[in-house]
Amino acid sequence: QAPYQPFANQANPNSQNSSSLFQVAKISSRFFAIVIDTLIILVPLFLIGMLIGFWGSMTDESDMLTSLKAQFVGAFLGILYEAVFLSGPWQATPGKRLLGIKVTDQNGMPISFWRAFGRSAAKLLSSIFLIGYIMAFFTKNKRALHDLMAGTIVIEGK
Repeated sequence: QAPYQPFANQANPNSQNSSSLFQVAKISSRFFAIVIDTLIILVPLFLIGMLIGFWGSMTDESDMLTSLKAQFVGAFLGILYEAVFLSGPWQATPGKRLLGIKVTDQNGMPISFWRAFGRSAAKLLSSIFLIGYIMAFFTKNKRALHDLMAGTIVIEGK
């Protein structure tokens, strides 16, 4: 597998970043990182969901409304979890860090909190029939739909 070269198609091959080489992360590493992160966040989200359910039953709220609240809070906290870690000094969630991969912009630079938040939110689109994730098997540099939307790439390196 050839290393990822930022600015590979640009007119100035002598750019400072053009000499940097990045190894694109394997899809298997990305998958197992998702599994690890899911296991990490599952217990806190379960407990928060139970609290929302308990509160809903105490206030005689409809089950559907309580369920929607729990799902919204869970999705928001999941997005926030990923955004905080990806925009932090690790550039990776704990799962990605354990597997030695990180998320950068297309030039190998760290991403902002809002770009990380948008990338994480875009995973909701990637999850529809898993199409966005399957795209990573067929796109240049193994970029999933959420990576294409956010202008990010997942690379090897701690």
